[in-house]
Amino acid sequence: MYLYLSNKEKLDLLKTQEFIISKNVLINYLTRIKKNTLNLIDNLSICKTFISIESNNCMNPIYWQLGHISQFYIIHTLNLLNTKNKLYFNILNSYIKQIEKQYNIDFYEFFDSFKTLRHIRFSKIICIKRLIIIYKSIIKILHNYIKISKIDSIDNYLIMLSILHNDMHNENFIFSYYNLQNNFLDSLIHISISNKSSESRIKNIFIDIPKGFLHQGQDINENRLVFDNETPSFLIRINEFKVSKYPITEYEYLDFVNNDGYINSKYWSQNGLDWKNENDIKHPLYWFNISGIWYRKHFNNIYKIGSNLPVCNISWYEAEAYCKWKNVRLIKESEWEYLATNLGRNLYPWGDRIPTQDICNINNVNNYCTSVELYESGNNIKGISQLIGNVWEWCEEDLYPYNNFTMDCVYKEMSYPYFGKKKICRGGCFAVSDFLIHSKYRNAQEPNCQIQFIGFRVCLNST
Repeated sequence: MYLYLSNKEKLDLLKTQEFIISKNVLINYLTRIKKNTLNLIDNLSICKTFISIESNNCMNPIYWQLGHISQFYIIHTLNLLNTKNKLYFNILNSYIKQIEKQYNIDFYEFFDSFKTLRHIRFSKIICIKRLIIIYKSIIKILHNYIKISKIDSIDNYLIMLSILHNDMHNENFIFSYYNLQNNFLDSLIHISISNKSSESRIKNIFIDIPKGFLHQGQDINENRLVFDNETPSFLIRINEFKVSKYPITEYEYLDFVNNDGYINSKYWSQNGLDWKNENDIKHPLYWFNISGIWYRKHFNNIYKIGSNLPVCNISWYEAEAYCKWKNVRLIKESEWEYLATNLGRNLYPWGDRIPTQDICNINNVNNYCTSVELYESGNNIKGISQLIGNVWEWCEEDLYPYNNFTMDCVYKEMSYPYFGKKKICRGGCFAVSDFLIHSKYRNAQEPNCQIQFIGFRVCLNST
């Protein structure tokens, strides 16, 4: 375990890294992440109510998130790189000191997610333009460093680590914007509601999956950055099971709602029931009922529920209750990875080709989920659809480390604070980038999380 290390000790440990990426690709990722971040912040800045959102709904102020992204770049990347250009650092430090003086904060402490509790993050309203200047300065320093330096595996790791962290927060910006826009509809006096005929309902069949073996997780390699909770790899036997071809659709979840799924307590675990009662949960997030008909708020529109979109913004507790009602179960993490690696044969469900927008719904190109029938070219060998992209998928288990887990010496907080507290979700959603998501990536969220774009697929044990 690496709790207290000097920068030199961290760099010595990072010599085991093998992650190699070309300068051009690294600059491309840096350029993309900057453009996406600034565009998302621009959209959110229009929502002036963002600064007054209550702190108990898993959202953070826009300015705090941007400051946190910048703080992460400095602490976990810039401070460990062998950067020679002191001029850029002096300019960056001057911007930070200006903010510290004006707002009476310690920049590095205030924007540390483990030192500043969520409700305190709302106590300061910091000028977003000043934080944008700091963010742009950081990206400029990294851009120049990549261009003029001889990049090694340690540099690749440190720079890519902050880029991936930045992308995680870009997803946060997206679901925050979605939440704000949907809440804005509540304030409208006259809302146009569409009662158009629903699309034809597809059949979500169960597909038999044969038993086999899987090398779950991964070890340090040169192909991509490996997070600590993905290591080390180990061999596991997968038993036969049946799995739904698609994630559960809105149509399917509507059956649960219409059959008193949220009213009948027998479908809910005690933890789920406590959460539902304490928060007065009577239906999925963004759903509402008028005269017996269910609708979903979606940006500036309202749609009648009845589609083959994957059900989204569903907590683990809600997914668990659906499974009990339907007499099915959530997929196990090892089963999901077995499917997503083409039964242990490949890097992805479709083979070894990296994710692209024609194979799966990623990079926010569609601005939301798409029908579960789309992206058939991304199916695995058994025809299981949309394992990557569209919606995250809840798994059955809590997040725990693999055997012989070793904490990352740089990003210590990636995993260990959440062991036993969060539930596994896999596969990414429409809002993640192609360079983040893959078949080994382990995400995890609190079981009461609704605001993120998470759905689920279900399984049956073979008899």
